[in-house]
This record gives sequence, structure tokens and C-alpha cells, in this order.
Amino acid sequence: MSVNPIADTALAAINGTDTNAEDVRQIPAIAMSGSEQSVESSYQDNSLLRLIVESGCEVAGLIDECVELHNRRSIDLLSIIESAEFEAISGHDFFVVQDFYRHAMPRLSDVPVERMMRCTDALVRKGGGDLMANRPNEAIVEWLRADKTRASVVVTEAREGDAVALGHLTFALQAIGDLKIMRELLADENTRVRLAALTAISRTPHSDDGERGKTVRVVSSLVGAADEDTHRAHIVAALLLPFVQAKATPTNEALSAARRATETCGAATVHIAGQVLLAAGGWCPVNLAEVLLDALRHVEASSKGTIDLIDVGLCALLKGDCSEAAVKYVDDVVQRDEDPLPIVDFNSFVRDWVKRRKDLVDRTVALWLASGKRLLCQSVDALVSEGNLQGSPFDIDVGKLGLTPTQQYFMCGKAIGYLFMKPVSAASILVSTLRTADAGLAEAIKDLLFDPLLVSYSGTTLEYLEALPKTDPAHAHVADVLARTREYLDGLNAAAVMRELHPSEYQRQLERIRDANLNREIRKSAEKHSILRDIVHKSVLLHGSGSVTFVESASGERRPVHMKLHAYSATGEWPRMETVDPVGLDVVLRTLRAGQLKA
Repeated sequence: MSVNPIADTALAAINGTDTNAEDVRQIPAIAMSGSEQSVESSYQDNSLLRLIVESGCEVAGLIDECVELHNRRSIDLLSIIESAEFEAISGHDFFVVQDFYRHAMPRLSDVPVERMMRCTDALVRKGGGDLMANRPNEAIVEWLRADKTRASVVVTEAREGDAVALGHLTFALQAIGDLKIMRELLADENTRVRLAALTAISRTPHSDDGERGKTVRVVSSLVGAADEDTHRAHIVAALLLPFVQAKATPTNEALSAARRATETCGAATVHIAGQVLLAAGGWCPVNLAEVLLDALRHVEASSKGTIDLIDVGLCALLKGDCSEAAVKYVDDVVQRDEDPLPIVDFNSFVRDWVKRRKDLVDRTVALWLASGKRLLCQSVDALVSEGNLQGSPFDIDVGKLGLTPTQQYFMCGKAIGYLFMKPVSAASILVSTLRTADAGLAEAIKDLLFDPLLVSYSGTTLEYLEALPKTDPAHAHVADVLARTREYLDGLNAAAVMRELHPSEYQRQLERIRDANLNREIRKSAEKHSILRDIVHKSVLLHGSGSVTFVESASGERRPVHMKLHAYSATGEWPRMETVDPVGLDVVLRTLRAGQLKA
């Protein structure tokens, strides 16, 4: 098995290679005969594989029996992996077998090293792209660690160029745990040997600053000769992960070497930087965060797996001293000229950002709108949605933003243009600006607040404005706007219902059909993207007020599970002017969104 330059390099370094036995899948056990003869006879008639599948690896007694019989040479457990029956199993059955061998293999004795490596390869290969596929590698590390002469054999054969041994050299070096040997192998002529040594270094705990310093000196000397992205990725992991694992502040030499290694970033190096950021978590010191985030600025929009790592890593930075660095990173990548990232890619970060640092959210929203850049203004709209801020007003200290009155008015116009369908959010930005506005600016903003905002909305937006306390500096301005709004609404309602403008029954029916079709498409789209779609059974109830499902208990009995149906609803306010003057409203909003300040 070859060393995976991305996922296999640093993921195990972060997660470790030891897995607690309690992690095994919880599978209901079936009754067993309990006799040693039953396992042995199952092996003889080629049904032991089926017995393992049916029992599940939760049955520790079966593992104990099989290991004991194998070590007594009554059965050969590895022959099952080499059989045609094993190649034929798939899906859940395979992962039951894989878990069984994950816990059985480290305890097997009298197995040739090459055979154990090939069986491990077979288990990993058959796991495909599943996140559990690499678990057998944990087993071979434990097996090699139990007798380090086995690991020495792998190292010797790998240095001689044996392909199978080269694929397991990292695991052998981990089992030996000797950093001196790993550092010596960094001078080997074989590139795969050097990469395996770098990977092993990144996964091996360093006892003190002295050991980490030796590693940094040797690894940093490789930076200049590292032409391939894969090689640079391994170097970054070996330089930084020993510090992250020990939560020791990286030395200037380590950070300098890592920065040089990430000057030219490919997909592998960026991915490793994301894994290091995730491993550092809330502990991450500012200087390390800066190096990692500079590398992560090279991430491609198509690298969804890496972006997910970054998203979670940024959440962790909010817990420490790196909040502003995390926000600056998002600020940079959503507005970069080439291949910008949408803010929705960082949905976990956005939600955590809103919860932990609402002050930074408010300031960022104002500055993004004031920039007038289309990507940033669109990101504000997405941020409000992802952060569930539709009904939550912003509280912005506009006086500390350093904006001129013209820029403040420009910001308010962008707020109306891009957040018009989120009227409370838009109104709160205008109110924040009114708190420090001079007379001329205040009159202009009041006009914006009245038309098109309050002319279109009289629900939650009006309630938000009416609830402002008299002590609020913007209260007097808002009171004037509210008076104009009440006068407008009174005049609008005085006209009563004009039958000439009332839609006909035919037009209403067409609208109801259109609305039903739209809702059906939305529902289908939501079901298509639901994580529950593939693990639950879907039933369509044509009538009734509930449903009943029969489930089978561990004893085999069927019992009914009743579910009563309940109503659910969602409400939203539609802008009045969308009905009264849709063309005029569209022109106003497009003008506000497209307008720019003169240079």
C-alpha cells in the first residue's frame, strides 16, 4: 500500500493510531454455542466468515476464541482475508469483518511480516473511500509494536526497495518510535523512504524542546530541495505537528521554515495546513495561525474537503486570541479576484462567529456594505441568512468605523439594496447610523428609512422601530419617520377595497397553482439534500391523523410505534410595494445595489 500524501499523512498524526476497544460498532449479538469446537468446525466447513458477520465484532468472546485457536495453529484467521468469499462480501458485512480483524490482528503470533502487510492492504483496499477504510493500519501498528523485530524487518526491506514494505514503512517507524532513526532516513536516496520518515515524525510525540529542535533543524534543510507539492506537505506536517501535539509554542526557526515551504502552495500543502489548524484548535498561538492562514489563502473553491477543515478550524480560532485573524481570513477569501469563496462555505464559522463575537460581526457587516464591492455585499446577505440574523438588529458603532458622511449614506443605501428582504436587519443599520449622523445626513437616511423600507413593511420592522427607547440617540429621528409612516398607512387604508384592482377568481387560482408548484419543488429539493434521505423509510399518508410502524425488538417480537401528526407553519412578510409597484421597487433596489462612490 502506498503512502497517501494528503489524507494519510497528517490525519493519523492528529487523531493518533490507538483506538479504544469501546469504539467498536454496537451490533446486536446472536446466541453462540460457546464451544471451541463450533469455531473450529466453522473454519473447517468454510462458514467462519459468515459466523463473524452474523455475530458482529461486539462479541468479544468470539475474537478471543479465534485468536487463541489461530495462535495454537488450529485455524488460520488470515486465510479468510485471502479467500474468494472475503472478496465477495460488501457493505455493512465487510465493515463488521474489518472491525473484527482490527481487534484480532494485533494479538496474532507466528505470522510472517510480509503476509500481515498484504492482509492489511487487502482490508484497506476493500474499504475504498470510506472514512473507516484506514482502521486496519492501526492494527498493524499495534502488531509491529508488540514485537519490534517485526518493524525492523519492514524498515530493512523498505530500504532495499520492497514495494509492500515501502507502503508500511511509516507504520514500522511509528512502532519503533525512535526519532533518531526517522531523522536519519530523511537523507535516504529513495523519495518514498523520506516521505514515510517525514510522516512518522509528524505522528510521533517529541519528549522535549531539544527533540523538537533537532527535528526542525533536519527537516528545515529539506525545504529548498522540495520541488513537489506532496513533499512540501509532508515537511509542513513534520515541522509543526510535533509542537501542536505537545501544545508547545513553535520556534521562530520552525515557523520560518514552514512559511518558506508554503510560499508555493498546492492542494496537498493547503490540506495539511488545514489539518494542522484543526489540530491546534483554540490553543493555536497567533504567530502559528498567521502562517497557516497565509497558506490556506491559496485554497481552491473546488477543494470542498479542505474548506470543511478550514471551516471547523476557524471556529476553534474564535475561542482563543485569533478571532480577528480568522475574520480577516474570511474577509480576504470571499473577495479575492480569482476563485472567490462564498460565505456559505463557512457556515459553521458564521454561526459560531455570531454566537461568540457579535461585535465583530456587526463591524464587518458595516465595512463590507461600505466597501460597495458586489461580492462583499452579497456575502452580507448570505451571512445574515447563515447566522440566522433575519430578525436580530445590528448594533453598530458607526462613529468608530472612520467613514465620512457620504460613505455612511452609501452604506445605508447598500443595506437597503442587499438586505431589503431582511427589513429588520436593514433598518437596524440605518438606525445605527442615525445615532451619530449630522442634520443633513439624518434627513437623507430618514428618507431611505421611509421609502422604500417602511412604505413596503409595516410588521416586524415597525415593531422594532417603535420599541426603541426614548434614551436612544436615534429615537427623535425614528419618531419623525414613524409619524410619516402612520400618515401614509392611514391614507392607504382610507381607499378601502377597490374592486377594479381586485384580482379575479381565475387570477387567484393561477397564483395558488403557481405557489403550490413552487412549494413542491422546494420540498423535493430539501428532501434531495437531506442527510436523512438514505437512512429513513419514506411513507406517504393519504388520510388520517397519525401513523403506526412495527419494529422488531432484540427478542424478535414486533411492537407498534405510534406517531401522531402535528401541524407546522412558517410565516414571512412580503413587501407591500412588490404588489403595488413592482417595477418601480425593482428599479429603486437595482439602483441602490449598483451605485458606486466617485473615486
